[in-house]
This record gives sequence, C-alpha cells and structure tokens, in this order.
Amino acid sequence: MKTVATLLSCFLLIATFFTDVNAFQVGKFNVQQKVQKAQKAFNAKLLPAIAVMTATEPVWAKAKDTVPDVAPAYIGQEMAAGYLPAIMVPIVGLVFPALSMALFFLYVSADDLDA
Repeated sequence: MKTVATLLSCFLLIATFFTDVNAFQVGKFNVQQKVQKAQKAFNAKLLPAIAVMTATEPVWAKAKDTVPDVAPAYIGQEMAAGYLPAIMVPIVGLVFPALSMALFFLYVSADDLDA
C-alpha cells in the first residue's frame, strides 16, 4: 500500500508541475521566461508537496505499529443474514444494469431536442 501511495503521489507531483504547459501555444519562444516560469511553478507547487510528503512519512510507520495482532471477533462467525448475497447478486448484476440501460435508451431515443 505504501508503494502505491508513493507512486501515486509522485505522479501527482509531476502532473501538477506540468499543468501550465500549453501544447497549442504559438509565438516567440523565450527560454529565460520559460525557466523563470518553471522555477515559480517548482517553488509554488512542488516544494510544499514534498514537505507534506516528508511530514506524512512517520504516519505510515505509526499506523503499521498500531495494527493489532489479535484477529477480530467476527472471524469464523456465521453471517447474520446469510440469504442476502443470494438476493443482492442477481439484483445488482441483472436488474440494476437492465434498468439503467432501459432508462438510457429512453433518454437517448427521445426526439425532443429543445428540452
């Protein structure tokens, strides 16, 4: 879990760094202006994010230490409503999709374009 969170946060840091980039910009290319803009973006976005990441690192270690070694009381117990999965699986797998597809078909096939 820690690896996934670290990779996701690194991806978000990189993505936020490049949010000011415009691929369709036409005009004179000024290197000095681009460098100053990148430095401002780094100072405004990446440095606070890196500080937050380094501050949250002890939280992962503390959470790992607080996991109890004893299994919860519900492990090995029988389900109180054992019939519920037999009802909910067909409803969620068949009825809800059929209902949503029917409603979507009615919505798409409506001829009233002004509403």
